[in-house]
Amino acid sequence: MTVRYVGIVQGTGGAWLGVEWDLPGHGKHNGSHADVKYFDCRSKVPNSGSFVRPSRPYDSPLSFLQALRKKYAPSDDGEGLNNLGSPISIDGKVVEEVGFKRVQHQLAKLHGLRVVLLDGLCLAGAQAEPWNESHKAQQISTHQIRDHNLKIVELDLSRNVIETWAEIADICSTLRSLRILKVNGNRFHDLSILTLEKNLVPFSDVRELELNETLLTFPSLTSLSAASNEITAITTPLPTPKLTSLILASNCITSLASIKPLALLPHLATLSLRSNPLISVSCPEPLLSLTHLDLKSTLLGSFAAISTLTWVCPALVSLLITNTPLSRLPSAFLLTLARHPALKSLNFSDVKPAERQNAELYYLSVIALELSEISSQADKNRILTEHPRFPELCAIHGEPTSLTKKDESIGIAPGTFEARVVEFTFYSIIDGNVVEKKKDIPRSFDVYRIKGIVGRLLGVRPLGCKLIWEMGEWDPVGREDEDIWSCSEEGGEDDDQDRNRAESDEGNSRGKWVKREVELVDGTKDVGFWIDRREARIRVEPR
Repeated sequence: MTVRYVGIVQGTGGAWLGVEWDLPGHGKHNGSHADVKYFDCRSKVPNSGSFVRPSRPYDSPLSFLQALRKKYAPSDDGEGLNNLGSPISIDGKVVEEVGFKRVQHQLAKLHGLRVVLLDGLCLAGAQAEPWNESHKAQQISTHQIRDHNLKIVELDLSRNVIETWAEIADICSTLRSLRILKVNGNRFHDLSILTLEKNLVPFSDVRELELNETLLTFPSLTSLSAASNEITAITTPLPTPKLTSLILASNCITSLASIKPLALLPHLATLSLRSNPLISVSCPEPLLSLTHLDLKSTLLGSFAAISTLTWVCPALVSLLITNTPLSRLPSAFLLTLARHPALKSLNFSDVKPAERQNAELYYLSVIALELSEISSQADKNRILTEHPRFPELCAIHGEPTSLTKKDESIGIAPGTFEARVVEFTFYSIIDGNVVEKKKDIPRSFDVYRIKGIVGRLLGVRPLGCKLIWEMGEWDPVGREDEDIWSCSEEGGEDDDQDRNRAESDEGNSRGKWVKREVELVDGTKDVGFWIDRREARIRVEPR
């Protein structure tokens, strides 16, 4: 806890200490009593504060070496070692420690420790007394730590009573092998570093720094975790040019624009903003080096945000958007994938070439449907602005056939059974004959249930077949043999002839056009995830 107030409280007798608990929610109020404000809590949790009596017992602070011996060598005086091996009673049952004496002897060799965990030991710093630059004991304590020739590589000082960054600096200046430092849960009120010996560089080799639950915005070196600090913005550039990974989860960030100085980090590759109230990914400066972005459990709710990310994060290859309003929109996976051309992993799922092609073809059909429903040029320009990848996708897959509303859908009341079903036509070639069956199926059915229906209709094994949706539209494809379709001196064939030949032989991959097809992949997603039309023709093939 941190003392925020010392004095009387109206309506009570005697003196009180107003404290803010390190664990949010552990208190009873926010520093107020009977509508009188006595102190402010840094945490925004409404019940972070309490009043306690000064006479309340407390744990005495320890120095670094005292905490180290208490944790790893508690029997330096020999008393503890003599007690090892003695019977211990637990719930009336006698147990005996076996082998602990040898383990404790090994741990007592402090200079051999590589990973040291001193969290929650009431450690105050290099010495037990408060840090004071003129205090000779501080220099003596630092020399005592150095004399032990410690080889610590990872040090955890979390949830102690360290109040100044100078205490951390004094400890780390004696640990030349230190690479990983964790000081989570401490409450620093002074971040200045006033080293007693000018030749010491306290953090020269530290590569990873954790400052979770410290309520600080503090930079790191290579990897920084600053979760649960109630950060709302980063206003100044971070002096960490080698930073590659930054975790800002569970803070109060609402927009990428509020952390725009991150754009100045040339090597930042991984950024986690999960569990922030993020509603916008707009940023005046692009994060050019960012390749992995975690937006899980944010408030992102628009596909336009994904289009914005193509400019803000052009090198992005991995994106996580689960548990967001966006992820609950229809066809969220397909439309997210299609809107960002560089994504290779979405929600921990590797993107296959066929999945990207299906997503982009579906996205083209969605845009074409929107264009077919408007008449003014202004509305068309607005739609094309909302879908900036449309020209690029047309160049890749060809301009889609304009879709129009089907006459039979006009006048269908929303919410009726007819509006909730799709008329499927399933066909398959069985023993050389084409077998065709029709069936109205609700859009809420998943592919597994539809395959069960197909199995009963056509007499095939459900999991032994695949369903191919023939969309009835044409797409251009690359030529397998350029010589076959190249123009000769006697004359060439135009695009209409190419298309006619493709129509006469739909399976001929050498043609310039093929019918657009999408496989309904096994899964629990509603069939409405793929099909947004009143009718669908499905080809059933064996796997």
